[in-house]
Amino acid sequence: MPYLPLRGRPLPFGATPDEKGVNFSLFSKNAVNVIIELFQNFYDETPIFSYSFHPVHNKTGDVWHVYLEGVAPGAFYGYRVFGPYLPEFGHRFNPNKLLTDPYAKANSGEYLWDHEYAYGYDKNAPAKDLSFSDIDSAKSHVKSIVIADDAFGRVYRAEDPGPLQQVRRIVRRRRRRRFCSGVRFRAVFHGNLPRRDLCAPAFTGFRHDRQTTRHERGTDP
Repeated sequence: MPYLPLRGRPLPFGATPDEKGVNFSLFSKNAVNVIIELFQNFYDETPIFSYSFHPVHNKTGDVWHVYLEGVAPGAFYGYRVFGPYLPEFGHRFNPNKLLTDPYAKANSGEYLWDHEYAYGYDKNAPAKDLSFSDIDSAKSHVKSIVIADDAFGRVYRAEDPGPLQQVRRIVRRRRRRRFCSGVRFRAVFHGNLPRRDLCAPAFTGFRHDRQTTRHERGTDP
């Protein structure tokens, strides 16, 4: 399906859908270019669409943004971010790595750290974590998912079709009381419990309304 890239807006961060498409916004102070890739399925290695952000048209200050007309909730996506690779100065930009959106409401799959593609450096190189990895990480099943703003108030049943049913747990099993104590966990859609029952013993998701984050309070993470 063809998508029409437009300028977009810098806020809010993350993927924000409306009736015509999705606005994508990503903060990076030191990036020199950003590419967004869309995937048909979370397990696909080849994107169905990619777009390289224009450094003027698609950037406001340190925020990279684009509006993709035609994209709908349920789309899988990731970023490739270009910039300096200087580990000794804290810069590890590597466009070979498909990055999840730090502002995503949900991600698919799970991180498998025993695979070499998951690392930005070559684990077998003499320089270890100061080396550079040329392995593409798009084969990972972890991709960000566009989620509608009202998705947290819906009820999803196991028999419902659609990409949201492919979401996997991101955080491993913890105590139930910890799932309900903060807002730093990403949502997982699984099972058939409504929102008010998300903290029931048969855990199916994360609450996101207990307290404000430091970002919302205006303090640094």
